[in-house]
Amino acid sequence: MTPDEILQGLYDQTLVGNGPAVLDLTHKALDGGMEPGTMLFDALIPSLEEVGARFERGDYFVPEMLIAGRAMAGSMEVLRPLLAETGVETIGSLYSLEKRQQIELLLATPPWSGLGIGVDGVRRHDRLPLGPLG
Repeated sequence: MTPDEILQGLYDQTLVGNGPAVLDLTHKALDGGMEPGTMLFDALIPSLEEVGARFERGDYFVPEMLIAGRAMAGSMEVLRPLLAETGVETIGSLYSLEKRQQIELLLATPPWSGLGIGVDGVRRHDRLPLGPLG
């Protein structure tokens, strides 16, 4: 496989939540000399961004989001230590991205969806209710 085919495969297989294929492609890419950051920024993160966009449009639902996230998580188990070794300073950004998506998912589901707080509201408020209102 060419590097472009591997990146496209990582994107596509993450999008559909095929964890074993994502992990296999991750190993193939590393064996072929691809940089971990290339896989992360050119395939994995864009794929999860598309998952989020599909969720917002109503094309994907919570199960599809979770399955895609798990598919990427398998790859990240392999990539995270390699990214740390190469000095990629975006691991904190990836952590923030994952947390932001989790908060958005939480606030988009009932009964929270009607609160109108959003992710920025979570940052502004020290305390939010820990359960449904009313």
